[in-house]
Amino acid sequence: MTARQLIEAVVGVPQADLDRIVATIQQVAQGAADVHEFEAVANAQLAAEGIRFDRNDPELVSVGMPARSEPGLLVVRTPTLAQMRRIDPRFRNLLSHELVHVEQMKRAKDTGDVDRMYTSSMKRMFPQGFPGPLDREKYMTDKQELMAYARSLIDDMRDHGMNREEMLAGLRRSVPHPMRRNDPESYQRFLRYAVAYAEQEAE
Repeated sequence: MTARQLIEAVVGVPQADLDRIVATIQQVAQGAADVHEFEAVANAQLAAEGIRFDRNDPELVSVGMPARSEPGLLVVRTPTLAQMRRIDPRFRNLLSHELVHVEQMKRAKDTGDVDRMYTSSMKRMFPQGFPGPLDREKYMTDKQELMAYARSLIDDMRDHGMNREEMLAGLRRSVPHPMRRNDPESYQRFLRYAVAYAEQEAE
C-alpha cells in the first residue's frame, strides 16, 4: 500500500468493539450511584479503548462540544446517568464518528504527520482561529470530516435496517447532498469512503 493509499484508507472501530464499548458504558451506568462514580469506573474500564469521560473538560465546556479527539484518546463530555443507562443510536453514532478521528490522528502520528494534518484542518475550518466561528462549508468538505461523516452515513443506514448489499445499492444510486453540485470532488471522495465502510459490513 502506497503512502497515499494508506492516508485514504478508511479507519474506525469495528462494530463488535463498539458494541462492547457501549455495553460497558451501560453496565457501569446501571451500577453507578452518581456521575462521579460513573466517570471513575468507566474511565478505568475504558482506558484500554482510549475513551475518557469528563463532564468538566475545559475545551469541551468552552465550545459546547460533546466530544473531542486526540491521538489515541477520545474525550467525551459526560451526559446524564439516565442517558448512559439507555444509550440511543445518536450517542452510539457519535462515538463511532469521533473514534474515526481518533484513529485518523493515531495514523497521522505514526507517520509523523499529526501536527500538519491537525493544523491544516483547523485553519481551514476556523479561519479566525479556534474557538472562533466555524466555516461550515470548509468543515463539511474537510477530508477528515468526510471520512467520519461517511462512517456516520453507514451507521444511519444500519439503524434503518439496511444490510450490506442494500447499503451498496443505495450508494450506487448516489446520495442526495448539496455537496454533489457545489463540490463534486469532495462528494465523490465522501461516496468512496462510504462504499469502503459499507463493504466492511457483515454479509
